[in-house]
Amino acid sequence: MGMATSYFLLRSGRCRVTLYDASLRRPVTGYSACASSVAGGLLHPLTPRLKPAWEATDALRKADELVREAERAAKTSLVTTDVVLRPAIDDDDAITLQAAAADRPEWLEWLEPDAFIKTSGRADLDRGGVRYIGGRCVDPRGYLDALRVLNEKAGEFSVVEEAVDPRSLEHAETILCGGADAFRKFPELFPGGLTLTRGESLVYDGSTTNGPALLRGSYLCPGANGVILGATHEHFADLDAAVDAPPNSPETLRAGGLREAAELLAAPGAAIKGATAGVRLNGPRTHLGRLPFAFRHEEGLWVAGGLGARGFLRHAQLGEVVARAVVGDGDVPEAFSPRRGGVVE
Repeated sequence: MGMATSYFLLRSGRCRVTLYDASLRRPVTGYSACASSVAGGLLHPLTPRLKPAWEATDALRKADELVREAERAAKTSLVTTDVVLRPAIDDDDAITLQAAAADRPEWLEWLEPDAFIKTSGRADLDRGGVRYIGGRCVDPRGYLDALRVLNEKAGEFSVVEEAVDPRSLEHAETILCGGADAFRKFPELFPGGLTLTRGESLVYDGSTTNGPALLRGSYLCPGANGVILGATHEHFADLDAAVDAPPNSPETLRAGGLREAAELLAAPGAAIKGATAGVRLNGPRTHLGRLPFAFRHEEGLWVAGGLGARGFLRHAQLGEVVARAVVGDGDVPEAFSPRRGGVVE
């Protein structure tokens, strides 16, 4: 989200931006303090119950626009597939998916078993399923690199690869966009009602970056460095435990937390080459679901984050909101305020 917010600030033509981020040197496997870099890169607007998320159309449009602008700036392709499928697991589930597609034809397309097998390339997924209209996977590391290029072309932009206390910086405005790691270091700057979820994924060997993505609770996403199967949802109350706990081995994940996902979604015989881990910071629970937050903590200091597992859907939407508020072109919508109605502390 930091890169997105920076870009919208620069696009206003009224800002010079310095981005402080110690997590830009990102591993392909292992733990990363930057959860964005180990994400699956799945972009679609629906909840697990196949209902549109709050302001889903706006969020998806802005995310798509930012991805395209980053592609043009970096002269690269970031979308690894634009086919996102959810297979039916039994006859009852097939009926449920057909009904969802009939109710929301703008978001879902039902595929009969033969069509699903042809589209997915998987003969073992033979009960039909739905395609997410507008769904896609974006290479997360490539996207972060492309956003950096986009920022460099948008205006006066610099990067300092260091961890800093945002209160120590001498800028007209400072925006803390950090996730779980920032929450651990500066908990007094964040609102109440936040939760931490550790996510671990398997990385399969393979160059099939043009294959479809599969989504069934967990996801299987083709990427530039392999095919990502994820992610677990391990809840932590203790910040240090969530961030510092060593990631499980690929073998442990395959036999444990991702066993069912691997058996359903992974191609038979696919070789595992590693595992990744990151910690998500989830926004407060509201009557609209869990949404990210943004607010001015004090004069000259803003705090934003809590995108949870929907960072790719919400990052451009929230980044634009924060940038507009900082330069005085608009207020943060009530839905993103940590003092909004319906918060469960």
